[in-house]
Amino acid sequence: MKIVLVVDPELPLGLIANTAAYLSFSLGQSLENMLAQDAIDSLGRVHMGTSPITMPILKADKELLKSIFEKASQNSDITIMDFTNIAQKHRVYSEYIEEIKDTPIVDLEYLGLALFGAKKAVNSLTGSLPLLR
Repeated sequence: MKIVLVVDPELPLGLIANTAAYLSFSLGQSLENMLAQDAIDSLGRVHMGTSPITMPILKADKELLKSIFEKASQNSDITIMDFTNIAQKHRVYSEYIEEIKDTPIVDLEYLGLALFGAKKAVNSLTGSLPLLR
Protein backbone atom coordinates (compact mmCIF):
# COMPACT_ATOMS: atom_id res chain seq x y z
CA MET A 1 0.00 0.00 0.00
CA LYS A 2 1.09 3.57 -0.60
CA ILE A 3 0.17 7.03 0.64
CA VAL A 4 1.15 10.27 -1.07
CA LEU A 5 0.22 13.87 -0.46
CA VAL A 6 0.17 16.20 -3.47
CA VAL A 7 0.10 19.93 -2.81
CA ASP A 8 0.10 23.08 -4.96
CA PRO A 9 3.60 24.57 -4.49
CA GLU A 10 2.34 28.08 -5.32
CA LEU A 11 0.42 28.27 -2.04
CA PRO A 12 1.89 30.33 0.81
CA LEU A 13 4.02 28.22 3.16
CA GLY A 14 1.46 28.36 5.99
CA LEU A 15 -1.31 27.15 3.69
CA ILE A 16 0.91 24.34 2.38
CA ALA A 17 1.47 23.20 5.97
CA ASN A 18 -2.25 23.55 6.79
CA THR A 19 -3.26 21.61 3.68
CA ALA A 20 -0.82 18.78 4.42
CA ALA A 21 -1.98 18.61 8.06
CA TYR A 22 -5.66 18.58 7.09
CA LEU A 23 -5.16 15.88 4.48
CA SER A 24 -3.03 13.69 6.76
CA PHE A 25 -5.40 13.93 9.70
CA SER A 26 -8.52 13.37 7.61
CA LEU A 27 -7.09 10.43 5.68
CA GLY A 28 -5.77 8.88 8.88
CA GLN A 29 -9.18 9.11 10.50
CA SER A 30 -10.82 7.38 7.54
CA LEU A 31 -8.44 4.40 7.53
CA GLU A 32 -8.33 1.71 10.20
CA ASN A 33 -5.15 0.43 11.86
CA MET A 34 -2.90 3.05 10.32
CA LEU A 35 -0.72 3.61 13.38
CA ALA A 36 2.20 1.45 14.38
CA GLN A 37 2.72 0.47 17.99
CA ASP A 38 3.98 3.05 20.48
CA ALA A 39 7.73 3.24 21.02
CA ILE A 40 9.36 3.43 24.44
CA ASP A 41 12.61 5.37 24.84
CA SER A 42 15.51 4.63 27.20
CA LEU A 43 13.83 6.61 30.00
CA GLY A 44 10.58 4.69 29.63
CA ARG A 45 8.71 7.57 27.99
CA VAL A 46 6.05 6.73 25.42
CA HIS A 47 6.34 8.01 21.87
CA MET A 48 3.00 7.43 20.17
CA GLY A 49 3.03 5.22 17.11
CA THR A 50 3.17 6.84 13.70
CA SER A 51 2.18 5.60 10.29
CA PRO A 52 4.28 2.62 9.22
CA ILE A 53 3.77 3.80 5.64
CA THR A 54 5.94 6.68 4.45
CA MET A 55 4.09 9.72 3.11
CA PRO A 56 6.03 11.74 0.56
CA ILE A 57 4.71 15.22 -0.15
CA LEU A 58 4.75 15.85 -3.88
CA LYS A 59 3.92 18.96 -5.86
CA ALA A 60 1.51 19.66 -8.71
CA ASP A 61 -0.20 22.79 -9.97
CA LYS A 62 -3.96 23.32 -9.65
CA GLU A 63 -4.76 21.93 -13.10
CA LEU A 64 -2.76 18.76 -12.52
CA LEU A 65 -4.32 18.37 -9.06
CA LYS A 66 -7.77 18.53 -10.65
CA SER A 67 -6.77 15.95 -13.26
CA ILE A 68 -5.36 13.61 -10.61
CA PHE A 69 -8.54 13.98 -8.55
CA GLU A 70 -10.73 13.13 -11.54
CA LYS A 71 -8.68 10.04 -12.41
CA ALA A 72 -8.34 8.85 -8.81
CA SER A 73 -12.05 9.24 -8.15
CA GLN A 74 -12.71 6.76 -10.96
CA ASN A 75 -10.31 4.16 -9.53
CA SER A 76 -11.82 1.92 -6.85
CA ASP A 77 -8.31 0.91 -5.72
CA ILE A 78 -7.58 4.44 -4.47
CA THR A 79 -8.95 6.29 -1.45
CA ILE A 80 -8.75 10.02 -2.11
CA MET A 81 -8.98 12.94 0.28
CA ASP A 82 -9.11 16.44 -1.18
CA PHE A 83 -8.74 19.96 0.19
CA THR A 84 -10.31 22.64 -1.99
CA ASN A 85 -10.58 26.42 -2.06
CA ILE A 86 -14.11 26.02 -0.67
CA ALA A 87 -12.94 23.94 2.31
CA GLN A 88 -10.07 26.33 3.03
CA LYS A 89 -12.20 29.45 3.34
CA HIS A 90 -14.76 28.08 5.82
CA ARG A 91 -14.26 27.89 9.58
CA VAL A 92 -17.68 26.28 10.11
CA TYR A 93 -18.00 22.84 8.51
CA SER A 94 -21.75 23.11 7.88
CA GLU A 95 -21.11 26.25 5.80
CA TYR A 96 -18.57 24.32 3.72
CA ILE A 97 -21.09 21.53 3.13
CA GLU A 98 -23.70 24.03 1.98
CA GLU A 99 -21.38 25.91 -0.36
CA ILE A 100 -19.68 22.96 -2.02
CA LYS A 101 -22.97 21.31 -2.99
CA ASP A 102 -23.91 24.44 -4.96
CA THR A 103 -20.47 25.14 -6.44
CA PRO A 104 -20.01 24.19 -10.09
CA ILE A 105 -17.24 21.62 -10.47
CA VAL A 106 -15.32 23.97 -12.77
CA ASP A 107 -15.03 26.44 -9.87
CA LEU A 108 -13.39 23.96 -7.49
CA GLU A 109 -9.67 24.54 -7.04
CA TYR A 110 -7.73 21.71 -5.44
CA LEU A 111 -5.09 22.92 -3.00
CA GLY A 112 -4.01 19.40 -2.19
CA LEU A 113 -4.83 15.70 -2.33
CA ALA A 114 -4.01 12.63 -0.28
CA LEU A 115 -4.05 9.31 -2.11
CA PHE A 116 -3.99 5.89 -0.46
CA GLY A 117 -4.11 2.59 -2.25
CA ALA A 118 -2.27 -0.10 -4.09
CA LYS A 119 1.24 1.07 -4.92
CA LYS A 120 0.79 0.51 -8.65
CA ALA A 121 -2.47 2.47 -8.76
CA VAL A 122 -1.08 5.42 -6.78
CA ASN A 123 2.17 5.43 -8.77
CA SER A 124 0.23 5.51 -12.04
CA LEU A 125 -1.12 8.93 -11.03
CA THR A 126 1.80 10.39 -9.08
CA GLY A 127 4.96 8.51 -10.05
CA SER A 128 6.33 11.33 -12.20
CA LEU A 129 5.65 14.15 -9.72
CA PRO A 130 8.58 15.84 -7.97
CA LEU A 131 8.95 16.15 -4.22
CA LEU A 132 7.80 19.40 -2.66
CA ARG A 133 10.96 21.12 -1.40
